[in-house]
Parts: sequence; C-alpha cells; structure tokens
Amino acid sequence: MLNPVLRKEIKTSTRTWKTPMMVTFYVGMLLLIMAFAFWTQVIDSYNPTVEPSFVRDLFIGMAYFQLSLILFLSPSMTTAAISGERQRSTFDVLLSTRLSARSIVLGKLLAGLYKIFMLIVASIPVFSVIYLFGGIGFVDLILFVGVCMMSALMMGSIGILMSSVFKKTTTASVISYGILLSLTIGVMMLAGATYLIVDNYGGYSADLAYLFMYLHPFAPLSIFMDINLGLGLDLLNFGSGNSSNFMNLFITLGIQLAISCGCILLAARRINPVGRAKRKVVS
Repeated sequence: MLNPVLRKEIKTSTRTWKTPMMVTFYVGMLLLIMAFAFWTQVIDSYNPTVEPSFVRDLFIGMAYFQLSLILFLSPSMTTAAISGERQRSTFDVLLSTRLSARSIVLGKLLAGLYKIFMLIVASIPVFSVIYLFGGIGFVDLILFVGVCMMSALMMGSIGILMSSVFKKTTTASVISYGILLSLTIGVMMLAGATYLIVDNYGGYSADLAYLFMYLHPFAPLSIFMDINLGLGLDLLNFGSGNSSNFMNLFITLGIQLAISCGCILLAARRINPVGRAKRKVVS
C-alpha cells in the first residue's frame, strides 16, 4: 500500500505544470549537450565518424554531470519537508494522524525524491542514444541508474534529517549543502592531508589515506567507471595498490545506504512527540 503522505504529495505536485516543465528542461539540456558533443565530433572533415572511444568519454562526462546535478538538487527537495510543515503550522495536525513518525519521514522523503527519480528515469533514453553507438553496454546503464538513485537517497535523507532538526527551511538548506560540501571537497582534502602525513612521517601504507574516500559521493560512480570502462577519477582509486572492484563498489553503496537509514531513523526519532516526552521524563 502506498504511503499516505507520499500519495498526497504526488497528487498535489503532479497537478501543476512545474513537474513536466522540470523534466522537459532537464532532458532537453542533456540532449543539447549530447547533440553539441556529436556535432563537434562529426564536423571534422578529416575524420567525420563517431569513434567508440569518443562515445565512452561522452558517457563518462555526462554521467558525472548528471550525478553532480542530482547531488545538488536532492537536498533542496527534502529540506522543506518537515520545517515547511512547522512554518505553515500544520505539523501538529500531521502528527495527530495514525501514521507513525517513521512513516511520516519516509513519506516526506520519497515525496521529495520521486521528482529526482523521475529525472533519472527520464534521462535513460538520452543515455540509450549513446548506447546505440557502442562503447557502453546495457548493464552499464542499469548500474549507472542504481548509483544515481542511491546518491540521491543519501543526500535526500540528509536533507530530511536537517529539516527535522531545524525549524527554518533556510537553516536546514544551508546545513545540508554544508554537509554536501564537506563530503565532496572536505573529504578529498582530509584524504590528501592524511596521505602526506602517513607518507612522510608514518610507517604505514599511504593507501590508508584513501579509506576516507569511501565517504565521497562520487566514489561509487568512479569505481563503476573503473570496472566497466577502465576510466575514473584517480583520487578515488583507493591507493595505487588497490584497484577498483565490485567489493569496493558494494562497500561504498553500503555506506551510502547506512547513512540514509541512519538519517531516516534519527529524523523519525526527532519528530516523535512520544519519544521526546519519555526522554524529558527520564531526564
């Protein structure tokens, strides 16, 4: 049975023109980028053909571009889920229903992320055009979609947690994007600093520094690119002696899933009035 909060949010949001316009604009932007890339390739009068290596590079570039957009958009879809209800003075009404706190959080999370999932699914035909030229396989497309959805789930869960902690949507958004910045740039800086310290002053392998990169949002996509296409970001290769493999891919996806589940449980605990009352009585 569909979550009541999710069903209500889907009904109200799909009745407006914003959702189809957003999907149209997003797919159109991807198509324009792909068309421009193919045009620059075939305009060469000396070699007016599409090479498999070019198709592979195009897929990699568009994949990283799409994941960047997903990571940027996901928190904005969920940071107003709980705080927005508080600002509209409808949060107490929502808590008075028979829904549990966990159901409310899951419904709000999926209601915010279903638009992101819609964008990911709508982009499959665009990437399928690249698939027709060769260089990538059908399994690559499926794994890529799964990686994007897992990353969206993680950032959306962080946004829903911040929305339950802070009363104002602006504060929740700033903190969520601060966490995103820490997971992208901050983790890379921490891994780089640890590498220099361990390599120069420690007696341990410098590969230990790359353990921090398991937390990087781009880590699953980079490992996926290394496994299937042999090309990824060098900083995410977990040390020169440890090549990318499916075990590393599952570990990074498992970490993202664990972060998502932890944020959902903490958010449900945060908005649970019964739980807060018990904690006050105990204290």
